[in-house]
Amino acid sequence: MSDFAETGRLWLRRAIPQGEVRALREAGSENGRIAPPHPVFDPAQTWCAAVRSLWPAMRPVRAVGFDKRKGANWAVPWHQDRIIAVKDRRDVPGFSNWSQKSGVWHCAPPLDILRPMLFGRLQLDAGDAGSGAMEIALGSHRAGHVTAADAGDVAGRCEIEVAEAEPGDVLVLSMLMLHRSRPSRVDAPRRTFRLYLSDRTLPFGLDWTM
Repeated sequence: MSDFAETGRLWLRRAIPQGEVRALREAGSENGRIAPPHPVFDPAQTWCAAVRSLWPAMRPVRAVGFDKRKGANWAVPWHQDRIIAVKDRRDVPGFSNWSQKSGVWHCAPPLDILRPMLFGRLQLDAGDAGSGAMEIALGSHRAGHVTAADAGDVAGRCEIEVAEAEPGDVLVLSMLMLHRSRPSRVDAPRRTFRLYLSDRTLPFGLDWTM
């Protein structure tokens, strides 16, 4: 945990039984996205319990799945995830950049909401640089709010780690960690699932979607 405070990341290697990983892979995906009722969203899953055992005050507030493969391939430049999902829109102080995706409202909250947040990333397939594995800028979470224009410069002053992982590995990151990914250069799928966690109650009558 002291290493997490310094780097903003913690690996839980081989955290998930391979039988559970195979069952989650077999549930499939659609158009490069993993969405409910996919069983990976079940909070009783071993991987979710593994993350919460280290941060018991945290609860899931958003979940996103990715299936990067031929026909669903992309690159993302250095950035922070500063968007949360909420049940309803309220035009209140400190919450901006409102948008609606698939019927769900998203917005950018104040920094004091984002700073303690985490996201856990479960690997369903092996991932390395060739398959477009995520790259993380260690320690960049301590920089606070980093604009898109400054993200590359801030990341360039950090140690870069390619998040190479095997099926069943879980990577826990600070919400404010700078990260990027490159397109996959292989035909094999690279499925991952991301669970966002927070210990905060939203103000002004706003509520998380989970």
